[in-house]
Amino acid sequence: ETMARQLYAMDLLGAEREVYAAAGVIQLHDIDARGRVLISTGTSRARLFGMVAGSQQERSLGWLDGSNPVALAADGSALLFLEGHGTAASPEIQTWFRRFDGDDDTPVMLASGWGRALSPDKRWALLSPTPPYNTLRLVPTGAGNSIDLPTPGFRGLSRAHFFPDGARITFTGIDHNGGHALYVQQLSLMPGEQPIDPQPRRVGDGELMLGAPPSPDGKSLVAWLKDGRKFLVDVE
Repeated sequence: ETMARQLYAMDLLGAEREVYAAAGVIQLHDIDARGRVLISTGTSRARLFGMVAGSQQERSLGWLDGSNPVALAADGSALLFLEGHGTAASPEIQTWFRRFDGDDDTPVMLASGWGRALSPDKRWALLSPTPPYNTLRLVPTGAGNSIDLPTPGFRGLSRAHFFPDGARITFTGIDHNGGHALYVQQLSLMPGEQPIDPQPRRVGDGELMLGAPPSPDGKSLVAWLKDGRKFLVDVE
C-alpha cells in the first residue's frame, strides 16, 4: 500500500495480523515460499521555497518537514501553508500562517485542519478542520473567534478561493455520489455586514470544478468538466 507504515498478513480464513510496523513509510517488494518478506523503509520531507516581498533571492518559506503551500498574499507579505505527515510535525494536518512584512516572520500554527484559502486582507484563513475535511471554518490569523460555515452534507470539498472583495468564497463541493458542483458562499466577518448565507449557492450547470481564483471584478469564475472542457461561469 502506498505510504503504509504497517505490514499485515492475512490467512485463508480472512484473519489479519500485524507483521511489522515502522516509524517511516514501508514498501513491500517480495515474499518467498518460507514467508520471508523483502521490504524497504524510508522517510519523506516536503520543503517550501520561494520569493516574498522584499526578497532579492529565493529562500526557505516552510517551517517543519511537511510544508506545502496553500496561498500567498497578493503583495507577497504573508503565506498560508500546511504542515503534516512529517517526522517533526504532528501526524495530523495543520494550517500555519507566516508574515514577511515585519521584524518577526516566525510562523504561527492557526489550527488543525486542511487550509484552503487566505482572505485578501490576510485576516482570515479558510480551512476544513477535521477528516474527512468536508466542512469549512473561518479562522482568524490574529485575535478573534473562528466561524463555522454551513455546508449541506458534502462528501468532500476541493479547491477554494476568496473573492477579491473578501466578502464571498467559492469552492467545489463533492456529493455522496461523487458528483462535483461549483458553489458561492456569502460571508459576514464584521458587525453590520451582510449575514452568512444559510447555505452555499450553486452556480453554473453540470459537474463543474473550480479552476482558478475569481476574476478581479468578482463577476466570473473559470471552471472545467471532468473531460477537460473549460468554461467561464457567470457568478450571478
